[in-house]
Amino acid sequence: MPETINLKIANVTVPVPVYINEKTTREVAQQVTEKIKEIEGVFGRVDTQGFALRAAYEFAMELHALQRQNDTDTQELNSALSALTTRLQELVNEFRPVEKGGKA
Repeated sequence: MPETINLKIANVTVPVPVYINEKTTREVAQQVTEKIKEIEGVFGRVDTQGFALRAAYEFAMELHALQRQNDTDTQELNSALSALTTRLQELVNEFRPVEKGGKA
């Protein structure tokens, strides 16, 4: 079972699993608190469960966007590597010494 620590997120103390280390875990919890406060500011009323769901949804949207960008970046990198590999093979073939008898 992962190590957990008790943190206050949006005025509620909850046990959360440690993510990377305690400092990072606290930073993540603070991001959640800030997101919920942002949502509270928009709606002007308190709906803890609704705000938590909205915050979770917004973080999920951000994660999805990052995953899509990562996929795009990976595809572009693979294309560039493929082109580089092709060009390197062309250079190897171009500069391969010719064997006696005219064979490459």
